Amino acid sequence: MGTVVLRKRWSLALERDVFEMTVDGKLMMSNAVDDSPDLLWHSSHAAFYEPTGLETLRKHLRPGGVFALWCATHPGEAFLALAESGFARTELAAIDFENPCLRQPETNYILWAQANRAS
Repeated sequence: MGTVVLRKRWSLALERDVFEMTVDGKLMMSNAVDDSPDLLWHSSHAAFYEPTGLETLRKHLRPGGVFALWCATHPGEAFLALAESGFARTELAAIDFENPCLRQPETNYILWAQANRAS
């Protein structure tokens, strides 16, 4: 996807830390609310991971804009297929790291989804 920069900052509106991502200097939308589309923190989040929710998200992206979904577990083949059907390009990356809370290795995932470029 290009050069990625991840920066943590305080969001006054959300009253919590959020992450801003840029790819090649362009700001991206990022989501890290649930553990994955199959492991929701609250049932009210389910609609986000359905076709209508992803379509609404895609419409908020600028042409060629990128959305990133951070998942604590694999997002699942069904969700990957749904993302691939609604975005021009998708890519799933496994992120291996040492979890400082658990003091053990862990694998999380980032799904990158890019909207169509303007014609």
